[in-house]
Amino acid sequence: MATSPSPLPLLPNLSCVMCHDVPREPVTMSCGHCLCRGCLERSWRGQESYPSCPKCRPPQVQSPDGGQRGLCGEHGEKVQFFSTQNSRLMCPRCRGSAAEPLPGHTLIPIQEAVGGYKEELISAIAPLESRLKELQQMQCAQEQMIAQHRGNLLSTKHHVSMEFEKLHQFLREREERLLRDLQQEGDLILSEMEESLSKIKQNCQGILQTISSTQPRLYEQDAVSFLTDIKSCMDICYGGYRDGFPAHNVVTPRDFGYGAVKDLIQYTAWKDMKSYITPALPNIIMDPASAHLNLILSEDLTSVRYSDNKQSMPENSRRFDYCCCVLGTEGFSTGRHYWVIDVGNKTKWNLGVAKESVNRRGGITLSPENGFWILWLRNGHEFKALDVPYRALTLRNKPQRVGIYLDYEGGVLSFYNADDMTHIYTFVTSFSENIYPYFCPCLNDSGKNGGPLKVLHHIP
Repeated sequence: MATSPSPLPLLPNLSCVMCHDVPREPVTMSCGHCLCRGCLERSWRGQESYPSCPKCRPPQVQSPDGGQRGLCGEHGEKVQFFSTQNSRLMCPRCRGSAAEPLPGHTLIPIQEAVGGYKEELISAIAPLESRLKELQQMQCAQEQMIAQHRGNLLSTKHHVSMEFEKLHQFLREREERLLRDLQQEGDLILSEMEESLSKIKQNCQGILQTISSTQPRLYEQDAVSFLTDIKSCMDICYGGYRDGFPAHNVVTPRDFGYGAVKDLIQYTAWKDMKSYITPALPNIIMDPASAHLNLILSEDLTSVRYSDNKQSMPENSRRFDYCCCVLGTEGFSTGRHYWVIDVGNKTKWNLGVAKESVNRRGGITLSPENGFWILWLRNGHEFKALDVPYRALTLRNKPQRVGIYLDYEGGVLSFYNADDMTHIYTFVTSFSENIYPYFCPCLNDSGKNGGPLKVLHHIP
């Protein structure tokens, strides 16, 4: 039985390389591939230039310069070289047509360029990554600081509100007590006045009755009738006159102590508040046993000044032998305390507190780490808080008196311009032993700084 011949396959060069069918309106490319005109036009659609055979150069993603990625936009061939002068990707035909390269102009294979620039890019990115890490750490720290600041602000506002609420409550209680006392005194006086008024009314009524009973006798026409029992009638009149309510017995309004209340209510309230508000000014005096030998203390131990001549004093372990300072006699281990130092027009000084256990021998670094919490003045106008790190301060007004507030349990030491209570600086720490007031008048500065530091026990 004869078999029919199987259809012959299309020869590769006689079939369309795109649709694999007999080409319609065949087009033969320079590479020898044959395509339908429609297939070729579809493969070139949307492209600004006509690339080579789609079979040999399949269409790729459009590159920014209008050519296909990996293909030379001018010649349509695969790029193989990189120009170091103008960062241009070049194909062999570009290279062959290029003029002699300028100095520093080098054509290198693409892979070699990729490797070199990758290493350079890694080197360029490394410090950016390092800086980014630093900035991210700073961002985290700043965010934490902002949260802490907001917490501190809320806490401080709450503290202020609570403290003023205590003052308001004290004043309200005092107001209520004063009003209650005034009302009681007023009610008592009113009772006396009303009782007096009642007696006056009774006497008026009695006199009216006397007049009513005796006055008709005046109209008696008959002499005998008029004189009959006239003495009794006269006795009634005289009795009513003698027993009448004297005018000087009228109860007058009282002053209620307004001389001490109405005119001086703020002063009397302040006097009462002195016993309530803490802290009051403590009677701080300076400890001669701790004073450097160049320091002169006043007889009442409330002021200190520097002397160019050393005193002859017994040696003891409490005395500072290098730092020209002196401590207070009594230390603080609890509570809240506020004291004021008159610094006058001195050009330099150190003020603050020190732990009982501080080193008193040789050179001393004044810092919280060494047990000192100090504010200092230099050159008449340079203020600095010796915190960690040191903080330079700008003050609106130079204080003539410096106030120091210590809250032992709260771990707070604050400095104020005691003239207007402007805040200067606050140390926040934790106290664990006795804390003593610290005074250093500094050197005389050729007489410019010869004035003393004086503790005020009373503020005028």
